[in-house]
Formats: sequence, C-alpha cells, structure tokens
Amino acid sequence: MSRESIRQAFKTAVASVYSGRVYTTRVTDNREDTEYVAIYIEDGEIGHNSTSKEYDSRIIVRYCKQRATDEALDAVADQLIAAVESHATVRQAVKRPILTGFDYEPDSTHNGLNHIFRILY
Repeated sequence: MSRESIRQAFKTAVASVYSGRVYTTRVTDNREDTEYVAIYIEDGEIGHNSTSKEYDSRIIVRYCKQRATDEALDAVADQLIAAVESHATVRQAVKRPILTGFDYEPDSTHNGLNHIFRILY
C-alpha cells in the first residue's frame, strides 16, 4: 500500500463525518480556510524480514479552525477519530491504526488539535 493510498483512506473516513476541506498533505498556506483537516504521514521506520518489508509510521489527523476553543476542537475531532477507527477503508489500508497521542497546536491563523496514529503497512 502506498503512502498516498493510506492518506486517501484516512480522508475517506474523515469525509464520512466532516464536510469541510480535507487536505492529504501538510498545509502550507491556509489563511483562506476558516476550518480544515490535514492528514499527513509524519515519519516511519522500515522493518525487514526474509520475504518483505513492513513500515511502521505515524500519521497525523489535524483539525484546525480559526478562533476555536479547545472544547470546540474536541467536539469535531472526536467525531473524526471515531470515523478513522471504525471505517472499513482505513482497516483495509493499514494494520492496527492505534491512536497514540494528541496535542493542541495553534499557528498564526488557526487553533489546531492533532491526533497521532501509529500504523503498520
């Protein structure tokens, strides 16, 4: 499974509960967006065995909204996470999508909430 296919699977899950703009990359210029989700693979390690490779990566689901409170971020992000954890396209794309952490991260125009998943593929 390619990294782009994995990002698209996560996007499909997110789009099942969220009607706003969803990027499958780190967003570089988001000043025009009042609200959005960005899905991107942060890093990864490659494991080798005698017949194949296995990738162990972190994928971020970042929900951002201008002037949002933590409670407002939580309410939407909880729906996004539930969709990712239960959606068939994600389960087909990766082994064991495990939610391992989160952080609140404001930037110059938005408040954001990142959820970090560990995935194997």
